[in-house]
Order: sequence, then C-alpha cells, then structure tokens
Amino acid sequence: MHVLIVENDRYACAAAVAYLSILGYETASASNGKEAISAARREPPDLVICDWQLGEGVDGCEVAKRLQRAYSSSVVMMSAHPMEQLKFASADIDVLSYMPKPLSLARLAAAINEAK
Repeated sequence: MHVLIVENDRYACAAAVAYLSILGYETASASNGKEAISAARREPPDLVICDWQLGEGVDGCEVAKRLQRAYSSSVVMMSAHPMEQLKFASADIDVLSYMPKPLSLARLAAAINEAK
C-alpha cells in the first residue's frame, strides 16, 4: 500500500513517515497542496493522510478531494481544529477516518489497517 502524508508540520510529517516505513508501508510526503499533487502524479496513493490546514494555498480538504477523484484514494483527514468543523468542510469527500492532532501513531496505524 502506498501512503501519501500531506502535513505542513515537518516534524509531525517526518514522524509519521518513519513510523509507517517501520510498519512496512511505502510512503511519500508533501507539505502543501502543490507538492501533494506532484507526488501523486509520480506515484498514485492508495491512501492519503491529509491535514486540513496546510498554510498558504489550497486547504487539505481540497487536496484530498482532488486526489480521491483522480486516483480513487482512501482518505484520512486530521486536524487540530474541532472535528465537527472538519467534518462539515469535508462533507463532499468520502473520508475513512477523522483524526485529532496531535496525531496518535497507533490510531494512524489502525486507520491504515481499516483502509486495506
């Protein structure tokens, strides 16, 4: 399974990539929407783990929607903001799981197992 992590916090992203690599997943990462689209073109993701607020440019919901439509990727959304707000913003995406930040690596692994 190829997992794309879209997260603008470089430390959180690096921790998730390292953890998933240890678990045997093929991973790629991006810190913004533009990088995520480019990474997906190089290798389409089976699963996108995407932060909602990515800073400048498009938000994580728009990135996830584009990747899901283009590649039929499963989507896990994460945010430090209230989950109800994220659920409302992502209503037009088929989201497998919503995860609060700070991210629990054990919950992340469980969400990936659910996507298999």
